[in-house]
Amino acid sequence: MTATPQAEGTSARDKRLSIPFTGQDLDDLARLRRSPAVLRSLPGAPTPESSEAGLVRAVFEAGLERARELADVAGYEALAEDADYRAYHQARRGASPRHSVG
Repeated sequence: MTATPQAEGTSARDKRLSIPFTGQDLDDLARLRRSPAVLRSLPGAPTPESSEAGLVRAVFEAGLERARELADVAGYEALAEDADYRAYHQARRGASPRHSVG
């Protein structure tokens, strides 16, 4: 039995999904495609000639990056509210030798 060759950049865990898009979703993608500034800001810098799948992938990756950033912010906010964490860092600041500038 021979293994099926995989496309470059794919792995055994890759999966092609079929997802529905609303008319508004398609309008939004078309608007993104027409904006050179937006295209340059997306991961992989797709072009107006990029495939629809390539554009959707870039938008998906940008969304994942934003979700990770929001999760980081939420984590830092939770730490700031944690009394034990604040006490630990307060004690560390008090234990650190202060260096004067001048």
